Amino acid sequence: MKPHILRYILAACMLATCTLSSSAKDYQAVVFGAKSDGVTLNTQSIQRAIDHIAAEGGGRLIFTVGRYLTGAIQLKSNVTLHIGKGATLVAAPSIYDMLTGSMPPALISAKGQDHVAITGKGVIEGNSQKLQNSGKTQVDKGYLRAEDVPAHPMTDAKADAVTRLMPCIIYMEQCSNVTIKNIQIQDATNDAIVLHQSKGCKLESVRFFHLHGHLPLVQDQCTGVTSKDNYVDDKSVAYTLVSSECKNESLK
Repeated sequence: MKPHILRYILAACMLATCTLSSSAKDYQAVVFGAKSDGVTLNTQSIQRAIDHIAAEGGGRLIFTVGRYLTGAIQLKSNVTLHIGKGATLVAAPSIYDMLTGSMPPALISAKGQDHVAITGKGVIEGNSQKLQNSGKTQVDKGYLRAEDVPAHPMTDAKADAVTRLMPCIIYMEQCSNVTIKNIQIQDATNDAIVLHQSKGCKLESVRFFHLHGHLPLVQDQCTGVTSKDNYVDDKSVAYTLVSSECKNESLK
């Protein structure tokens, strides 16, 4: 066989291998049982998918068109939630579905993880009114107290119990190399994105709508946080609250 033909065959094989490897890194949420009907609670199926992808070395969990109802989920290292255009991740209406145990309530959280990302042109929806109603009902009946649940950093210590119980949309603690890009966050019940003791976090082209007076971004003891080309619909709300321990490159 002529050398140039052999080189062509080897190059084609390498390209095919790379293509297969790349495609193997994408996982469809529906394959793990997630339903896009806006009614089925998908917490377990989504978490099972995240755990599987992490165990396989990482990749993207892809949500296609539809509404995916979910309780609190926890990201793992090297896993990306990719919420595609036309897809919406919706917070479950029960406050109990938002409680994460040792961490503050959040729809999407991670602790001590590296290279985690949330991307895509889809939407994350906080379901604020239903969660507020659920939290108030449980507090009024005495089933939940503020001290039963860790509050996120920089929460006003004088805030009422219901306010302290409300989940943020995204909570990252002691994480590194976090990317949040292109998504839309709306209808928040608490501050939208909270970064605590994390480093190397990048926010880009994130759109915030209907935050009900809550902050788009809160940072506490973080370093290397960069933020650009983000949009907040309520211009009366400060973009970010930053603790004095933070050392960041750029915020806008």
